[in-house]
Amino acid sequence: MVTLTVEYRYTFPLEGPYRDFDLPADLLSDLGEWQGFFDTHFDPHAGWDSVQAKASWAARADDLEFRLRRALWKRARVEVDLWPLSERSESSYEESERPET
Repeated sequence: MVTLTVEYRYTFPLEGPYRDFDLPADLLSDLGEWQGFFDTHFDPHAGWDSVQAKASWAARADDLEFRLRRALWKRARVEVDLWPLSERSESSYEESERPET
C-alpha cells in the first residue's frame, strides 16, 4: 500500500514502499512541488495562510491522486489522507483546548 499524504518537511508526500515502483519522473517532481507548497502555506498551529492556498492545494491533490493511481494500477493499493483539508486543520486550537501558559 502506498499512501498519498503530506507531513511537515517530507521530500515526497508518499508513505509506504513507493520506491519499489518505477514512478514517472514528472509525477515525482510534481509530488515534490505539491509537498513544497504545503510546507510554504500551511502552519502547524495556524493552518492555511489563505483560503486560496488551501483551494489550490486541494485541486492539485485530485490530479496527483489520479496520476498516482494510474501509475500503480494493479501493482499497489493507493490510500489518500488529506488531513490538512479537515476542519481540525483550520486553526491551531479551539478556545477550550488552548494550552495553559
